[in-house]
Amino acid sequence: VEDQAFAVALVEEHAAVDRWRHYRLLARIGVVAIPVLGLLILWRPGQFTPAPVPRGANPAVLTPAGMMALRVTAAVVGILVLIAVGWKAFALL
Repeated sequence: VEDQAFAVALVEEHAAVDRWRHYRLLARIGVVAIPVLGLLILWRPGQFTPAPVPRGANPAVLTPAGMMALRVTAAVVGILVLIAVGWKAFALL
């Protein structure tokens, strides 16, 4: 006994699986290509090159702005970790 509606639904599901495989491949390519493209765009006008350090200066000294950037970055990372842990714990319930 052949069911045409079932056969059509099965073909559509196989097509959906193939579409998602293509989407995943494009996403993987995009994860690599978009940052590389951004680097090339910034590098071309010279914005990606580091500023020259004057002779006798110590580039390893942190400024107050640098310390604030480190604190903000650490806070953002901490929040993201808490969200991820909470998300995982909520998924286990």
